[in-house]
Amino acid sequence: MIEELAIDYAAAQISQVKKAYQHEQPLFNGEIPAYGAADTALTFKLVNSFAVLEKAQQVAREMLNTCRKSCAHQARLSKRRAN
Repeated sequence: MIEELAIDYAAAQISQVKKAYQHEQPLFNGEIPAYGAADTALTFKLVNSFAVLEKAQQVAREMLNTCRKSCAHQARLSKRRAN
């Protein structure tokens, strides 16, 4: 049950970041925590959103590197076949 809740929560966070990005809108209406406010709901939301963005960038980099390796391999194979 905890795993299902965690997956649902993560999906909601991803959706929230995705919608803000697609509509070019700031997250949480552009709100920022007050100076010195560390343990607020908004602080946690912003930290979690940053984690979602960081993971998305990591996945995108890995996919790009895989694609580059695959494309380079295909180019080498094509060159060998041409010779």
